[in-house]
Amino acid sequence: MTSYHSLADDFYVNMNLSTEMELSGSRETILHYFEQMQKIYPQMRNFYAREKGDFVLEEDKDRGSYRWCSVEPRRICSGYVNPGSIDEALVQHRHALEIAPYGLSVSTLDCEALDFLIGFDFSYRGNQNELIAEALGVCPAFEKLSTMS
Repeated sequence: MTSYHSLADDFYVNMNLSTEMELSGSRETILHYFEQMQKIYPQMRNFYAREKGDFVLEEDKDRGSYRWCSVEPRRICSGYVNPGSIDEALVQHRHALEIAPYGLSVSTLDCEALDFLIGFDFSYRGNQNELIAEALGVCPAFEKLSTMS
C-alpha cells in the first residue's frame, strides 16, 4: 500500500458501526470489549470516559502513529492515525467488528450503517478562509467577506 506521509501531515483510517438501538453501557460490558481489543493491541492502555457516555481506549498519541477505539451509546468506532499501511488498519477494524457481537451484544438486525473513512490533515499557517475562497471561488456577493480576517 502507498504511504501518505509525504502527502499529508497526518492521515487516518477510521471505521464506524452505527446501531439502531443503544449499546449496553454497563461497566462489565464496556471493560470486557476493551480488554478484548487490548489483548490484540497491548499498547492501547489509555482508557477514559467522555461526558456524553462515550468510552475510549487508545495508544499514546505522542508517537505520531496510534490506534484508538471507542464505544458510544449507538456507535462502535475504530481508528488508526498514520498507519504503516491501510491493511494494518483494516485488520484492527475487522477485529473490532468480530468481537462486537460477543463483547457488546450487537446483532446483524441492529446494524444501521457501516462507515469507512480515510482522512487527511494538512497544516496551513496562512489565512485559511482566503485559501478556501481561492480554491473554491467566491460568488460576487461575498467577495468583500474574503478580505475580512
